[in-house]
Amino acid sequence: MTLDAERDPGRSGRSRGLTNNALAALLERLQAEGPSPQVVYETLRSRLIAFLRLHVPAQAESLADEALDRMARRVHEGTPVQNVYLYALGIGRLLVRESRARTTREEGAARDATLFQDDADDVVARETLDAALRACMDGLPAGGAELIVEYYSSGDGAVRIESRRRIAERLGLGLNALRNRALRLRDMLESCIGQRLAARDESPPLDTQDE
Repeated sequence: MTLDAERDPGRSGRSRGLTNNALAALLERLQAEGPSPQVVYETLRSRLIAFLRLHVPAQAESLADEALDRMARRVHEGTPVQNVYLYALGIGRLLVRESRARTTREEGAARDATLFQDDADDVVARETLDAALRACMDGLPAGGAELIVEYYSSGDGAVRIESRRRIAERLGLGLNALRNRALRLRDMLESCIGQRLAARDESPPLDTQDE
């Protein structure tokens, strides 16, 4: 925003919240820097824009205006300004750091939101799988759920062999017959779970809008 727009708020697309007293204080301070405080103001603004375009090009003009706003308010509050150009540059550098920090926070918030959504999706997927597993285990033939759990959680190596031998002995089956029965139960379970998950994925979303 140029000084002309500053002096005529109707020409600005936004309210900058800068009082006339603060602007007057800044122009009075700039009077000592050249033949015209308005010229010095515009020079400051141009230099700020040039500096800011090197660091935050998309925000260069708006941050240049913000830098001059801050400078005006501080001059109005009585802050001594020895060199207006260096002072304006210092505010410009501060605004660059603030802008970058804000961008970092926003990017971090976006990442957190994505991770949160991914975690939520994982929870839903696990809950859906658990529900399908429970339902399909309940649907196995009598004693099937207990057998498949016992058969496939019987340890490793010699421990597993001995455990399955005891299962076969209890059921009056040979080891091969036990193995075949466990495989059939596992196939039934996997097929049931797959069908339930597929049916869920293909089901249309619920319409929660009022008719």
